[in-house]
Amino acid sequence: MSSINTPLTKEDFINSGWQDVVNSSERKECSAYNRVFWNKAQEAKEAGNVREQSVFEILTVVTDAAIQPRSNEKFLAKFVERLTVHLDFLAEIVDEVLDPELQARIADILWTSKRRDSYKMAQLAVTDYLKSAAELEYLE
Repeated sequence: MSSINTPLTKEDFINSGWQDVVNSSERKECSAYNRVFWNKAQEAKEAGNVREQSVFEILTVVTDAAIQPRSNEKFLAKFVERLTVHLDFLAEIVDEVLDPELQARIADILWTSKRRDSYKMAQLAVTDYLKSAAELEYLE
Protein backbone atom coordinates (compact mmCIF):
# COMPACT_ATOMS: atom_id res chain seq x y z
CA MET A 1 0.00 0.00 0.00
CA SER A 2 1.30 3.46 -0.79
CA SER A 3 2.11 5.83 1.99
CA ILE A 4 0.51 9.21 1.94
CA ASN A 5 1.62 11.99 4.27
CA THR A 6 -1.64 13.92 4.19
CA PRO A 7 -4.59 12.11 5.77
CA LEU A 8 -7.38 11.31 3.36
CA THR A 9 -10.73 13.02 3.74
CA LYS A 10 -14.32 12.13 3.04
CA GLU A 11 -14.09 14.43 -0.01
CA ASP A 12 -11.16 12.38 -1.36
CA PHE A 13 -13.37 9.33 -1.04
CA ILE A 14 -16.41 10.93 -2.65
CA ASN A 15 -14.36 12.39 -5.52
CA SER A 16 -12.55 9.11 -6.25
CA GLY A 17 -15.38 7.57 -8.26
CA TRP A 18 -15.61 4.55 -5.97
CA GLN A 19 -19.39 4.48 -6.44
CA ASP A 20 -18.92 3.86 -10.18
CA VAL A 21 -17.08 0.62 -9.36
CA VAL A 22 -19.92 -0.56 -7.14
CA ASN A 23 -22.61 0.52 -9.60
CA SER A 24 -20.95 -1.21 -12.54
CA SER A 25 -20.43 -4.50 -10.72
CA GLU A 26 -22.86 -7.27 -11.63
CA ARG A 27 -22.26 -9.04 -8.31
CA LYS A 28 -22.67 -6.81 -5.27
CA GLU A 29 -19.90 -8.53 -3.30
CA CYS A 30 -16.58 -7.40 -1.92
CA SER A 31 -14.79 -10.08 -3.92
CA ALA A 32 -16.21 -8.59 -7.14
CA TYR A 33 -15.21 -5.05 -6.13
CA ASN A 34 -11.71 -6.03 -5.09
CA ARG A 35 -10.08 -6.50 -8.49
CA VAL A 36 -11.70 -3.38 -9.94
CA PHE A 37 -10.56 -1.29 -6.95
CA TRP A 38 -7.03 -2.63 -7.49
CA ASN A 39 -7.19 -1.73 -11.20
CA LYS A 40 -8.42 1.77 -10.34
CA ALA A 41 -5.50 2.17 -7.90
CA GLN A 42 -3.08 1.26 -10.69
CA GLU A 43 -4.74 3.72 -13.08
CA ALA A 44 -4.51 6.49 -10.48
CA LYS A 45 -0.87 5.63 -9.85
CA GLU A 46 -0.07 5.87 -13.56
CA ALA A 47 -1.90 9.21 -13.70
CA GLY A 48 0.05 10.49 -10.71
CA ASN A 49 -3.07 10.93 -8.59
CA VAL A 50 -1.70 9.86 -5.21
CA ARG A 51 -4.84 10.63 -3.20
CA GLU A 52 -7.12 8.65 -5.51
CA GLN A 53 -4.55 5.87 -5.63
CA SER A 54 -4.57 5.71 -1.83
CA VAL A 55 -8.38 5.64 -1.64
CA PHE A 56 -8.51 2.69 -4.04
CA GLU A 57 -5.64 0.89 -2.33
CA ILE A 58 -7.47 1.14 0.99
CA LEU A 59 -10.67 -0.14 -0.64
CA THR A 60 -8.65 -2.98 -2.18
CA VAL A 61 -7.48 -4.04 1.27
CA VAL A 62 -10.98 -3.61 2.73
CA THR A 63 -12.45 -5.94 0.10
CA ASP A 64 -9.51 -8.34 -0.03
CA ALA A 65 -10.00 -10.84 2.78
CA ALA A 66 -12.58 -13.54 2.47
CA ILE A 67 -14.12 -13.21 5.92
CA GLN A 68 -15.96 -16.39 6.76
CA PRO A 69 -17.82 -17.66 9.82
CA ARG A 70 -14.77 -19.77 10.73
CA SER A 71 -12.36 -16.83 10.52
CA ASN A 72 -10.63 -16.71 13.88
CA GLU A 73 -9.59 -13.69 15.92
CA LYS A 74 -5.96 -14.01 14.80
CA PHE A 75 -7.01 -13.85 11.14
CA LEU A 76 -9.27 -10.86 11.76
CA ALA A 77 -6.62 -9.06 13.83
CA LYS A 78 -4.07 -9.48 11.01
CA PHE A 79 -6.59 -8.20 8.48
CA VAL A 80 -7.46 -5.14 10.58
CA GLU A 81 -3.78 -4.48 11.29
CA ARG A 82 -3.25 -3.76 7.58
CA LEU A 83 -5.72 -0.88 7.93
CA THR A 84 -4.76 0.49 11.36
CA VAL A 85 -3.40 3.80 10.06
CA HIS A 86 -6.56 4.28 7.98
CA LEU A 87 -9.18 3.65 10.68
CA ASP A 88 -10.01 7.35 11.08
CA PHE A 89 -10.55 7.59 7.32
CA LEU A 90 -12.78 4.50 7.34
CA ALA A 91 -14.77 5.91 10.28
CA GLU A 92 -15.28 9.12 8.32
CA ILE A 93 -16.57 7.38 5.19
CA VAL A 94 -18.61 4.48 6.57
CA ASP A 95 -21.85 6.47 6.56
CA GLU A 96 -21.23 7.61 2.96
CA VAL A 97 -21.28 4.03 1.67
CA LEU A 98 -24.78 3.01 0.62
CA ASP A 99 -23.86 -0.45 -0.68
CA PRO A 100 -24.71 -2.87 2.17
CA GLU A 101 -21.88 -5.30 1.37
CA LEU A 102 -19.16 -2.65 1.40
CA GLN A 103 -20.63 -0.72 4.31
CA ALA A 104 -20.90 -3.93 6.35
CA ARG A 105 -17.25 -4.74 5.64
CA ILE A 106 -16.07 -1.28 6.69
CA ALA A 107 -18.24 -1.34 9.82
CA ASP A 108 -16.93 -4.83 10.61
CA ILE A 109 -13.35 -3.59 10.37
CA LEU A 110 -14.14 -0.67 12.68
CA TRP A 111 -15.98 -2.98 15.09
CA THR A 112 -13.13 -5.51 15.09
CA SER A 113 -10.59 -2.75 15.70
CA LYS A 114 -12.44 -2.00 18.96
CA ARG A 115 -12.81 1.69 18.23
CA ARG A 116 -14.88 3.93 20.48
CA ASP A 117 -18.00 3.50 18.28
CA SER A 118 -17.58 -0.26 18.36
CA TYR A 119 -21.15 -1.00 19.48
CA LYS A 120 -22.63 1.19 16.73
CA MET A 121 -20.34 -0.38 14.14
CA ALA A 122 -21.31 -3.87 15.30
CA GLN A 123 -24.98 -3.02 14.82
CA LEU A 124 -24.31 -1.49 11.40
CA ALA A 125 -22.22 -4.45 10.26
CA VAL A 126 -24.84 -7.00 11.30
CA THR A 127 -27.70 -5.03 9.75
CA ASP A 128 -25.86 -4.53 6.46
CA TYR A 129 -24.58 -8.12 6.26
CA LEU A 130 -28.22 -9.23 6.54
CA LYS A 131 -29.28 -6.73 3.84
CA SER A 132 -26.46 -7.87 1.58
CA ALA A 133 -27.31 -11.55 2.13
CA ALA A 134 -30.95 -10.90 1.26
CA GLU A 135 -29.96 -9.07 -1.93
CA LEU A 136 -27.49 -11.78 -2.96
CA GLU A 137 -30.00 -14.53 -2.19
CA TYR A 138 -32.56 -12.76 -4.36
CA LEU A 139 -30.10 -12.67 -7.29
CA GLU A 140 -29.33 -16.39 -7.13
